[in-house]
Amino acid sequence: AMGMSHKKLGIPGEEEFLGKGVSYCAVCDAPFFKDKGVAVIGGSDTAAHSALLLTKYASKVIVICRRGELTAAPAYKAMLEGNKGIEIKTNTSVAEISGDGMVSSLLLGSGERIGVEGVFIESGGVPAAVLAGKLGIKLDDEGFIVTDPMQRTNVEGLFAAGDVTSVKMKQILWATSQGAVAASSAYEFIKEH
Repeated sequence: AMGMSHKKLGIPGEEEFLGKGVSYCAVCDAPFFKDKGVAVIGGSDTAAHSALLLTKYASKVIVICRRGELTAAPAYKAMLEGNKGIEIKTNTSVAEISGDGMVSSLLLGSGERIGVEGVFIESGGVPAAVLAGKLGIKLDDEGFIVTDPMQRTNVEGLFAAGDVTSVKMKQILWATSQGAVAASSAYEFIKEH
């Protein structure tokens, strides 16, 4: 299993507060932030989805995007902009995550400090596909394995599934369904060869 790891921001407090207010999975951890202020760092579809989910639990959600605009699909942007429980800060970087045992604030690149009790980092993933590349398996521009609908790679007899593939939704449900398809495809391949 190769999978992927979450892209780190590399800022002070990120590692220190992991599990103490810092999370990489809103689907997993949103309920822990009921009636608390949270920040979502990122501007992608995943960040938008996380922010929308968090509005069901958190008292306030601040989306922080370092770019001039969100990169999320137009439908996601419209949902974020139309949601009174979400504040969007573009052209904004995070310099530090702070707290005393648990997250209590973020220091922005501008020097502004904002109070939050949760930080959801949605800055993308880093595929663990070095071996795949060495085997000649085609990778996309971000380093994820390219597969067809039957989870076949460009190398005959090699199949891939889960977070290491170029599928956009990085959730266990997708990974397990891809795994089932890959297993079935591999079985058929072995029978034929």
